[in-house]
Amino acid sequence: MNQRNSRVKNYHIIILFVILFIIFQTIAIRREKSIELVPEEEFINEIELNLVKELNIGSPIVSNPAIQDEEMYVISKDSKIFIIDMKTYEILREISLPKDVKREYNKGIAIYKNYIVLGSSNHIIVINLDNESIVYNKRVAKYSLKKFLISEGILYYSSDGMAVYALDFNTFNLLWKYVESTEHASNYPLIVEDKLYFNGYDDMVIFNKYNGDKVHSFKVDISPDFIIDDGYIYGRNTVAKYLNKINKNTGEVVWQISERPSVPVVDNEYIFYSNLYEKKVVAIQNKNAEKLWDIEILNYPVFNLVPSAKYLFFRRQDGKVMALDKRTGEKLWEKMYKGKYANLLVFNDVFIITDENGTIHFYDISQDE
Repeated sequence: MNQRNSRVKNYHIIILFVILFIIFQTIAIRREKSIELVPEEEFINEIELNLVKELNIGSPIVSNPAIQDEEMYVISKDSKIFIIDMKTYEILREISLPKDVKREYNKGIAIYKNYIVLGSSNHIIVINLDNESIVYNKRVAKYSLKKFLISEGILYYSSDGMAVYALDFNTFNLLWKYVESTEHASNYPLIVEDKLYFNGYDDMVIFNKYNGDKVHSFKVDISPDFIIDDGYIYGRNTVAKYLNKINKNTGEVVWQISERPSVPVVDNEYIFYSNLYEKKVVAIQNKNAEKLWDIEILNYPVFNLVPSAKYLFFRRQDGKVMALDKRTGEKLWEKMYKGKYANLLVFNDVFIITDENGTIHFYDISQDE
């Protein structure tokens, strides 16, 4: 009888969660529809970017491309790998994944020697590019794979809470792991030289990347998706509304600004970020956090900030791609590429846009730079 009552109780809890989910979704949809968009004046481009090639692969690109040795690797929504020559912008090779491993690989691409590594919501697979054989295919997360990366023959990944795992890339045997929790939170480990940085619940924990020995730790209060550049950690706390620059060895806070930023982009002396609530793009000095400029972006949040030598490119939520003069914030160019799969990338003097139709747009910006 107790088992029956327990099952009935669990059933009622599930029904309650479903009802609450439907209610919240309905509220969100109504709220989105009720937002009044500010009328936008017609903008005439100050510059014209040189479109040199549009290449359609027939299916949306669901992860940021990877580029190595003048070749670009992309994975499409229908689980096809394309290798593209970055000199001619032509497809060199196409690999169709077998039916049993067809998934949406939207967690990244990495190239290591003659292997390509792909991540889905909870799987990692490794493919030998010489013979197209799958040498590793494993579910590595119960709920969600957060990030993976490769360094000196070791495959690292984080998943399901505050946990990181290190595998020998040749054998895929576990070398070491660190687990604070397998529930709720998430983490995005980073490697600098011979160390792996892991943002736990309260501490930044630094490991020897080869054997997992703990080297150092210090208190931090930043979100898991921090970045490291030239000896400093840049981390945000979206709850407390601030952005920090922290010495990566000591944990000393160099500066802190009150803002509600996206993940910042560090570009030598500049730092760029978008304010997610005020819908604006901001540039500050890296050295002292002095604000250089900010520009309001009407109606929609901003994503994918990508700097080049002269420009700052970004995508608005509705798919409009814009270019600013990164030194002044002056708006120079815009074009609509609607789609949730749109990604932006700068490689040498080429600006790359992917759209939801599976088209890759290559712009030569060498003359502009």
